Amino acid sequence: MAKKYSKEIKDRNIAIALILFLIMIMRFLIGRDIMKNNAEDFKAWIIIFIEIMISILIWIYLIKIEEIDIKSLFRVENIKYILFGYIGLMVISGIFIFIGREIYGELSANTQFLQQEKISLSGIALFEFSIYGTILGPIIEEFIFRYVMIGNIGKMKNISLIISSIIFSYAHGTENILYWLMYFIAGLIFALIYKKTERIDICILIHILNNAF
Repeated sequence: MAKKYSKEIKDRNIAIALILFLIMIMRFLIGRDIMKNNAEDFKAWIIIFIEIMISILIWIYLIKIEEIDIKSLFRVENIKYILFGYIGLMVISGIFIFIGREIYGELSANTQFLQQEKISLSGIALFEFSIYGTILGPIIEEFIFRYVMIGNIGKMKNISLIISSIIFSYAHGTENILYWLMYFIAGLIFALIYKKTERIDICILIHILNNAF
């Protein structure tokens, strides 16, 4: 059964999700230019500090409203879901990337972008890229696409799982049906695990592991 939320918490969660969505856009439009053009600038450290603080604040908020229970997070049953989700994502991405190279002769636009960023960035800019990609990005995406869209708005109905996965796929800049399907299935894996466990912290950890490795 999906958790029941008070109207106050629902409204607050939606407001936070909208703010986080704007932060994602601002980081993409403004943050990248600052990192590339002013790699040693004080502004870069400010951005990193803000990203770390936002990650911490979201985590604290989820603990406060009892969506995260650190003591039970690493129980055997939860570790099984974490491992299952991570391995599932690795297998799916491996299959689709192999097929994509054979058919299109290239990686997905999102994967190409990430690889180019890692090659072109250095120093503090690369550090910021790692912080966002492995910590803040996964937390924001899971909060928006799973916690709010499925657990808050959709109340974990099957249609909300599909809709959130569709939007999740488009959010990753898919340029053809093959890679669109890859991100859709990835989103569906996150959604199904969230529906089964009702734990957004498990989805966040899986996402962090996936992006990190």
